Amino acid sequence: MRTAPWVLVVLLSAGALQAQPAPDEASRLREARALFTRGLAHHDHGEVDLAIADFEAAWALSPRPSVLLNLGLEYQRAGRLLEALDALERFNALPDAPRRQLRVASRAAEAVRLQLAELTLSTDPPGAAVTLDGRAVNLTGPLRLQAGPHALVATLPGREEARRSLTLAPGERLSLVLTLPLEVAPPPPPPPPPPPDYALTVAGLPPGARATADDRPLEGSARVAPGEHRVTLSAPGYLSWTGVVRVTRPVTLRASLARVPEPRATAPGWALTLGAGVAALAAAGLGVAALVTHDAFSELTREDPQARVLSSRGEALSLTADLTALVALGLGATAGWWWLRPAPPASPSRAEVEP
Repeated sequence: MRTAPWVLVVLLSAGALQAQPAPDEASRLREARALFTRGLAHHDHGEVDLAIADFEAAWALSPRPSVLLNLGLEYQRAGRLLEALDALERFNALPDAPRRQLRVASRAAEAVRLQLAELTLSTDPPGAAVTLDGRAVNLTGPLRLQAGPHALVATLPGREEARRSLTLAPGERLSLVLTLPLEVAPPPPPPPPPPPDYALTVAGLPPGARATADDRPLEGSARVAPGEHRVTLSAPGYLSWTGVVRVTRPVTLRASLARVPEPRATAPGWALTLGAGVAALAAAGLGVAALVTHDAFSELTREDPQARVLSSRGEALSLTADLTALVALGLGATAGWWWLRPAPPASPSRAEVEP
């Protein structure tokens, strides 16, 4: 059953829709009348949403005052108070609205206002963009809102976002300032963690040895970053070693430094050289003596008793000179070999990564 005010509105509205239309509006008016009649039927059966849909369609086809009033009252019944107040206030502003319908609309609008809340918003600093329940709002005047929970968000470049949740009671009047503090720059990101390091250990060095990795002292063991490192090992009296060691895990470098080769002995060379010289001088002296003897022998006759002696002496001196010359030549050749022989190859120093 409809209430008395609703019956009055319906009767007046039906009469308004039955006014004689202009010929070019006949088709739209017939459709609007059918929609309006069906909306009344939905209302009688408590089908509020269907009634609203039909009244909205009828209003779009034929914007008659009575259709707008019925739509506002149906919005009120559905609890869509903001839409109801908008429709009722638009109806009250119509110059040709019937007086009795105006009284109905005024009472309904006043009842709706008592159920709505009013919110006056501002921001500090001014000029922020504000959304209410996800929709942008204009802060030029008070906002009429449905009673209940609401969410406010204010944003402004260079300021931190301001958020506020509130619940408004029916008829409540509230003034609210949303404060947006200055935006604080985020802290710089933390530095990346240092790469892992591994132990590089050198073993097998002789006393007094020195080890470096990338020209930095390496005292037995040190922590180094992963990758390739230039390692140098040295010790007094030993051949140094330099190489590249790749570190991808803890590494032990086993060193085997070779001793510096001893200098070659010179005494045998000098002795051979001196012996060759002495033998050469002796051979020369014996050769000269043999020549003198030969000259003396040539001045004597065969019958001279000294001829035989000089002949034997000359032969002995010649033979001895030849033998001495051979000895000098042998000693000289040996001395030459001694001085010119190649030095024995020295064993290199080594270092290997232990598995």
